[in-house]
Amino acid sequence: KVLSCKQKLPSCIIAPCSIFMSARIEGRPLNVGVFGAGNIGSELISQLEAGEEGFRIRRVAVLRRGVERTFQTPYTHDVMDIIKDPNIDIVFELMGGEGAEKPIIDAIDSGKSLVTANKAVLAKSAKTIFDAARSREKDVGFEASVGGKIPIMALLRYFDGEEILSIDAGPNGTTMFIFTMMAEYGMDYESAL
Repeated sequence: KVLSCKQKLPSCIIAPCSIFMSARIEGRPLNVGVFGAGNIGSELISQLEAGEEGFRIRRVAVLRRGVERTFQTPYTHDVMDIIKDPNIDIVFELMGGEGAEKPIIDAIDSGKSLVTANKAVLAKSAKTIFDAARSREKDVGFEASVGGKIPIMALLRYFDGEEILSIDAGPNGTTMFIFTMMAEYGMDYESAL
C-alpha cells in the first residue's frame, strides 16, 4: 500500500506519510521534536514556527551552550527530554554524525517516528535503525539524507525482495560537486573534497 502526501511539507524534510496522515485523520497537528539547531535544523525550526500547516514544534534539543538562539521554541540540552515527552509524535534528527545512533534508537523505542538527514548514521547503522522501527511499527523518513530528498527512497520501501539492478542518479549535492570538480577540472578526490 503506497501512501501519498498531498499536504505541503517543510521544504527541508520529507515526513513519513503514515504518521502525518494519522494525525490529520485525528484532526490534530503532528507534534514535533527536533534534535539539532545547526543550519538545517534552524531552517526547519523557522519553517515550523512560521506555522507550517499540520505541524506543531514542541521542543528542540541543542548541543552547544552559550549560543544565541533565534527561535522561540523551548529548547533543552538533553535529547532525553524530547525522547521522554509523550506528547511528541515524531523526531527530526538533524544533529549529524554517527553519535546520533543512540538517540535515534531511543526515540524509536519510546514510540516516536523519525526523520533524519544524517548520512553518517545511516551508512553505519541503517539496518539497526530500520529493524528497530519495523519492530515497533514506526516510520523512518530518510529522503533528506540522500538524493537531495528525491522521493525515490520512499518507493524503495515497498519492494519486497525484488532485485534492483541499478539506480542511476547523483546521490547528493556534495557528491555531485566532487564529481564535477574531478571530471571537469581534473582535480583529484582530496582536492575536490
